[in-house]
Amino acid sequence: MWVDAERLKNFYGSTLGALVQRKVTDTIEKIWPDVKGDVVVGYGFCHPYLRLFEGEAERILSLMPAPQGARAWPKNKKNLTALVEEAQWPLQDKSVDRLMLCHALEYSDQAQKILEECWRVLSDRGELLVIAPNRRSAWAQTTTTPLGYGTPYTGHQLYDVLERANFTPLKSHYCLYAPPSTRLLTLKLSSTFEKYGPLFSKKLGGVIAFSARKQVYALTPRQEPQWLPRAFNPTTP
Repeated sequence: MWVDAERLKNFYGSTLGALVQRKVTDTIEKIWPDVKGDVVVGYGFCHPYLRLFEGEAERILSLMPAPQGARAWPKNKKNLTALVEEAQWPLQDKSVDRLMLCHALEYSDQAQKILEECWRVLSDRGELLVIAPNRRSAWAQTTTTPLGYGTPYTGHQLYDVLERANFTPLKSHYCLYAPPSTRLLTLKLSSTFEKYGPLFSKKLGGVIAFSARKQVYALTPRQEPQWLPRAFNPTTP
C-alpha cells in the first residue's frame, strides 16, 4: 500500500520527520559526496533529499508514482516533478547518472519491474541508491510514521533484490538509531543514539541506504513502451 504524498509531506514537516531527514541526509552525503555534473533523479518521495544536490548536479528530476500522487517541487521555483506510472517512466535509456529510490520500493508490489526500469534509465556508469525501512528496527514495527508501512527489508534481502535486477550491490549503510518517539528527551538524545547505536548493533538502524552499480553486461529483454518516441532526456537543455 502506497502512503500518499500529502501524508509524507506532513510527516517531514513534523519534529520527528525533521529528525529522519537530518539523519538520512547525513548518510546520503557520505555515499554521494560529489555529484557535480551528474543528472540526478529521485523516484518516490525524494523531495526532502533532492535539495541536497541543488547547485551541484547538472539536472535534478523528481518522479512520483501515480498511486502515491505528486506535489510540485521545489517550492517557488520551476517545477521539477513529474507524475509517472509505477514501472514505466518517460525517460530515455541511459539518461540518468544517479538514481535514488525513497519511500518507494517498500510500498510497491512491482518492485522487480521498478528496478528493471532503474536499470534501463541508468547510464553505464550510473549508480542506484535505495533508501528503505530496516525490517529489524523499531521504526518498521510501528505505524506512527511512514516507515512502518509496506514491506521493510533487511540488508541481505535488499542485496538479493538488487542482484536479481542485474545490479552490483556496493555497500549498505544504516542510520536512524533513535527510537520513533516524539518525547523531548528522545529527540535531545538523537545524536547520542546515532553515535553509539552502531557500537551495540549496526544493523538496528531504522533506515537502510544501499548503493549499487548497474551491471553493464546484463541484458534484460523488454517491450518498447508506446510513449518511447516522446521520452524525455534530462541531459538535453
